[in-house]
Amino acid sequence: MSPSLDGIVTAVVERLQYMAQAQRKYPQHRHTPRAYIKSLKDTSRRVPPVALPTGPLPDEPWCEPDYDDEAYVPLIGEAVLLYHQGHSHRAKMSRYQIERDIYSFLDHAHLHENSPIWMVTRDACKRWRASLMEAPTIKPRASDGKAVRIPSPVTLEKRLKMVTHFMNWCVERDWFPTNPMHGLSLPKRLVASAKVKKTSISDEELTKIIPALRAIPVHDLPRTEFKWASLALMFSGARCMEICQLRHKDIRQVDGLWVFDIQNADEGHRVKNAPSVRLVPIHSQLLQLGFLEWTKGQPGERAVRIFPTLFKKGSPLVSMWFARLLKTLGMKRPEVSLHSLRHTLTVKLAKARTYPALQNRLVVHATGKSVEDRVYLAGLVFSVKELSESIEAVKFPV
Repeated sequence: MSPSLDGIVTAVVERLQYMAQAQRKYPQHRHTPRAYIKSLKDTSRRVPPVALPTGPLPDEPWCEPDYDDEAYVPLIGEAVLLYHQGHSHRAKMSRYQIERDIYSFLDHAHLHENSPIWMVTRDACKRWRASLMEAPTIKPRASDGKAVRIPSPVTLEKRLKMVTHFMNWCVERDWFPTNPMHGLSLPKRLVASAKVKKTSISDEELTKIIPALRAIPVHDLPRTEFKWASLALMFSGARCMEICQLRHKDIRQVDGLWVFDIQNADEGHRVKNAPSVRLVPIHSQLLQLGFLEWTKGQPGERAVRIFPTLFKKGSPLVSMWFARLLKTLGMKRPEVSLHSLRHTLTVKLAKARTYPALQNRLVVHATGKSVEDRVYLAGLVFSVKELSESIEAVKFPV
């Protein structure tokens, strides 16, 4: 049934009153862009879906947006596009996750990408947070009998932080007076109780994982990248993106020893912090498996990046592939993930009685807060030979 004439008039009047109130609050928007007016007539979430008695508008807007104008505040879709352009160094998977969370927020806030950015309110942010908090805690069953995955509080907290970072970015450009998402994170106890501490992988489990990785055929290119990236993570204890962003010139010889040169080179080649810039000797067992021979036989774009596919997709893809491998081998459990490979090397170094400062130099863990760590050992430097001797003390069941 179509809405009555009184309902249409009431909706239009409410819309005009809302816009008048917003324009009084934000004087720079008294001349509303024509593209926004057209979007309200076409796809508005507040006015009933009826044809309003107005004539057709020109295709071209009456003015072009001036991004350099301090008084200009873009539409939400334009702001998201500019945000991605300013963070182009992020992996494709990370950009997709951020965009998904932003549009999930807009859906709960009853907004869309053609709405001005100033229409994002504190109440809308609270409604979105409440909808995340009201998610069921028991996994329901789908129609096909499979369990439906419900995001954990840790995942929800990440989504809140992504939108909060976007809002902070808008505040820096004076599009918001304050961040409407400030203070809307989940309770710390709720997030802490949902976190699962990762553990290392035992040698018995490694005897199944390593042969499964080696069995991946060479011609299966994407999975071959996953194979060698996983083995490099296992034998080096590095972080996932530190390996995925490696270039061919980052694998070189220093004092006659092959090393991973992990450095902060450019926008697409970053590390977590300053101590993460380091040289990691390549384990002899990894060299025996044919890692160098594989890297040297890569043509085209693979002549620059060692893992071009994984570099574009980011660490989430590698983590999902490794979780799928564990599930296939019947070893998947919450405590074990791709990051467990880093735990594994750390545990093996500790069992080999590696000097703590050497261990921290290899895997770059947080140093202590004592005067000895902060002052006296701040300038401690190890040679590549010393690092290689420490990492060669660790053996894997190859």
